Amino acid sequence: MQNIIITDLIGWIEENLSTTLSLDDIAGKSGYSKWYLQRMFKKNGIEYRAICQRKAFIRSGKRFTELTEYHINYCVKIWC
Repeated sequence: MQNIIITDLIGWIEENLSTTLSLDDIAGKSGYSKWYLQRMFKKNGIEYRAICQRKAFIRSGKRFTELTEYHINYCVKIWC
C-alpha cells in the first residue's frame, strides 16, 4: 500500500514540475505528516531531497531548452 502511495505522490510531483512544491505541500496532498512521509520515502529507498534535486534538474533542463530554442530562432531571423 505504501508503494502505491509513494508512486502516486512521485507522479503528482512530476506533473507539477513547473511549481515549487514544499514538503508541506506534498504532505498535505498525501494526508500524512511530514515526518511519516519522509519515513515512507526512506523505507522505499527514496530520499525526498533526491526527488527535489531531480525535479530542479528537469525544470532547469526545460528552461535551457526553451532558451536555446529562442536563441536559435533569433539567429535564424538575423542571418536568413
